[in-house]
Amino acid sequence: MSPSASESLLISVCYRSTSGSLYTQDTEKELSDLIDELSGKHFLLMGDFNYPGIDNSVHQMCLRVADCFFESVEGAYIKQHVQCKTRQDAILDLVFTDEEDMIDYVESLGPLASSDHNLY
Repeated sequence: MSPSASESLLISVCYRSTSGSLYTQDTEKELSDLIDELSGKHFLLMGDFNYPGIDNSVHQMCLRVADCFFESVEGAYIKQHVQCKTRQDAILDLVFTDEEDMIDYVESLGPLASSDHNLY
């Protein structure tokens, strides 16, 4: 028997490239639309969003390019769980959920092999 919509969990993985060949002017709008589409659903959205100007300790963005996406996040009342550095001194890898208690905590475990991103 398949689960009902209220028992379903939508799991999404996102990679926001900063490469000129993959990044378009519509990328920020598409991410904002994704957040809007998740509204009202039970979900886990995670990935490398490549917004190095995020300061989660005071909920500010230092980069204008991130404004559209994070306005959508704030408007949808979703929780961003990653507070530790995920690559050098930046928080690039993010985990969002519709429920604050879905994830207890996120901890950096250091880099995997020769990767410049930390495991968490």
